[in-house]
Amino acid sequence: MNTKTLATLVIVTGVLAAGAYFVTTTGGPTPPRGADPAGEGRPLFPDAPARAKDAAKITIQRGEKKVVLARAEGGAWGLADRGNYPALEDKVRETARGVLDAREIEKKTADPALHGRIGLEDPAQAGATSTLVSIEDGAGKPIAALIIGKRQDAGNYDPAKAATFVRPAGENQTSLVRGTFNIGVEPVDWIRRDVLTLDAARFARVEVARPGGEAYSVSRKSRLEESYVLEPMPAGRELVDTQAHARVLHAPTSINIDDARLRSDIFTEDAGSSASTYTTFDGLVFAARSVQKDGGWWVNVTCAFDPAKITDQPAPDEAKQEALKKEASEIDARLAPWAFKVSEYTGKNFAPAVETLLKPAAPVPEHPAQPSPTEGPFAPPPSP
Repeated sequence: MNTKTLATLVIVTGVLAAGAYFVTTTGGPTPPRGADPAGEGRPLFPDAPARAKDAAKITIQRGEKKVVLARAEGGAWGLADRGNYPALEDKVRETARGVLDAREIEKKTADPALHGRIGLEDPAQAGATSTLVSIEDGAGKPIAALIIGKRQDAGNYDPAKAATFVRPAGENQTSLVRGTFNIGVEPVDWIRRDVLTLDAARFARVEVARPGGEAYSVSRKSRLEESYVLEPMPAGRELVDTQAHARVLHAPTSINIDDARLRSDIFTEDAGSSASTYTTFDGLVFAARSVQKDGGWWVNVTCAFDPAKITDQPAPDEAKQEALKKEASEIDARLAPWAFKVSEYTGKNFAPAVETLLKPAAPVPEHPAQPSPTEGPFAPPPSP
């Protein structure tokens, strides 16, 4: 081996040794700022995932709007200021998991003056676009509190690339985390909207009683009957359209809600509500109360099975009647304790005034028609 070859080997060996020393002492190339060596991101709340099972309250705030979710003794989540009305469990868990598992992939500005540019201003201020999600345990101790801002790229719908600007509450340092958040600040964002869907063909009769004593009914003879009867029908009047009374009979068949409260919060003694009783051909009886209050239409619905009300021919056998009884019980348990805010269209169909179902009455002339002076026994004689 000549001197030149030996020198080359010494240099190569030195480089490899230096590289080995760097890898063993630093763990390889320096990871991106704020990311962990595995590339998954630095946890913003390292201890929070282990405490997820203790979560008992989630407060969501954006400006003047706030939603509070609370965990009941049985573990189910509900809206705290709505009598713990059941919340969408999957959505609550997804939101909590997104906050507790948030991982920083890159640090961003720590200047409060720049927070507003990425949607991370104070979430309590009027007109804020940022959203605060605060998670507490049963004793009220904080588990995690995260302020959520804008997406890094609003036009990027690839979940693997999507990222969001965030900052822990009480801190100025902002970060970019992987993923996005779908968090609403209205009660309707956290509840199931379609609370009742039934086949309209099942409904046979509705009896309506309105404040002030007005009462009427709408009925039909069979499931296949397309002719509905309004009783009493004012003499000389016509329905505004052929389906006017059908809409009254079918009001409970599709109930989609915009809000929910305890029944006692809306239907008080002085509520001035209307009452409607619906009967199906197979013996279900729905009792509904409706009222216009607090800026909207509200309904409360109960349900029971009454074999004496069955008009189907042939009548359901014993097994079918047991199934109907179970169906009524499940509907009643789900709906009876609550008052539901519905659309104006739905609310008006529960107990409309009869006059709204009819075409306008023909105007009555103010004075009887007078005979023309050129006609009748007192007409002047014809000109010669």
